[in-house]
Amino acid sequence: MLAGEAAAAGMAAPRGAAEKARAVVLGLDGPAEVAPAEHFLLLDGYLKPFAAVRHVHYGVTAALRMRARLPDPSKIGAIRLTVYEEAARYCGNRDPQTMIQAQFSLSFGVAAALVYGDLAPECYRDLHHPELRRLEALVEVVVDPNRTERGAHLSISTVDETLGAESGALPNLMPAEKVAAKFARYVTPVIGNERALALATAILNGDLDQPLRW
Repeated sequence: MLAGEAAAAGMAAPRGAAEKARAVVLGLDGPAEVAPAEHFLLLDGYLKPFAAVRHVHYGVTAALRMRARLPDPSKIGAIRLTVYEEAARYCGNRDPQTMIQAQFSLSFGVAAALVYGDLAPECYRDLHHPELRRLEALVEVVVDPNRTERGAHLSISTVDETLGAESGALPNLMPAEKVAAKFARYVTPVIGNERALALATAILNGDLDQPLRW
């Protein structure tokens, strides 16, 4: 929306900026694939269950699957996260000092998931939590050159055993009940839980031809 408003106002970017960004960020130097005019790319978007960039989600998902099997994170002595190359290049931040650095950090995401059992905005309030920092430093990020699809494998060693979990590609669409729960989670502090859930239901299931007033 901001880009559209900027274009309508006559704002432009340096010539070749998009091509340079593709080369630097994505490592792509060929011609870009342009969607046909009737295809709205906005509809290809996704809702993220976690408060981090999408590349971090796969390690977090694997960590959450293992957390129930690791009741005492203090016993963790080694963590190995195997990912695809783009994830490591895009989210290789170690020892993050700011929230935005942590949101683009594979190692922080895994550590936070193990400590908090989630990766919500609240997990970034104390970036220097001692156990969070200890686990983040333990994470070894390894790139598997043969992994062509998005996903991650997580291996965790404790004093007693070594456990592993795999996370494959995640669906773009969240189930409606999870969308409503996420909406309510962030809106409840403003209007209360009951009204938040009612508003979510109205947005998701209401008559689209009727105006929504709240």
